[in-house]
Amino acid sequence: MKAVTFDIVGLLRRPTGARRWTVEASDPATVADLLRLAGYTADEAKRIQVMIDGTAVSSMAIPDDGARVTLYLPVGGG
Repeated sequence: MKAVTFDIVGLLRRPTGARRWTVEASDPATVADLLRLAGYTADEAKRIQVMIDGTAVSSMAIPDDGARVTLYLPVGGG
């Protein structure tokens, strides 16, 4: 089992009601797998930007046990 901690930044919907929570999954679990386990729909997951331990990654990245995954929505303006 792997435990991954999620942090939400900004206005992203929080499926658990918390800004930080931990998900446990069997290895290997991609970011996309973990987002589903955390309660995000496939459509929501497509719009979420992800960083693992401070580095931007794709939804196919596989975080290590104990990793901190930061979720946020991209923001643009002009």
